[in-house]
Amino acid sequence: MNVVVGLDLPAQPTAEAMTRQLVGLCLQAVGRFREWERAELLLKTPSASLLTEHAKTSAWLIRLLAQLHAATSDPDYPDPVAARELSAVLWQLRQVHDALHHPMPEAEADRLLNSLFPGNGTGA
Repeated sequence: MNVVVGLDLPAQPTAEAMTRQLVGLCLQAVGRFREWERAELLLKTPSASLLTEHAKTSAWLIRLLAQLHAATSDPDYPDPVAARELSAVLWQLRQVHDALHHPMPEAEADRLLNSLFPGNGTGA
């Protein structure tokens, strides 16, 4: 299932071509990671070892993409869409990471629900 994707650069690679392809490869890799994440962690009950591995992998992926996002946010970066795409992907990765590894305590969730939906049956 591991697929090696090569860069399709022109004979004289430009910074624009290289960086656009790098962003594309990163987004493709994240897409594959998120498919696995959904299938193995969100739709199933994952083992403790799988959760531990996910915590490490997703944290590093978030760090790496944050660096790439910073680079694509530079005003001189040739493709402003890349920063927006990376921003969205980073948000998704952080949401799942936090939900799986830093869940909201049940008492806090009950307080939030009661403040938004008074009388919802959770102790109001």
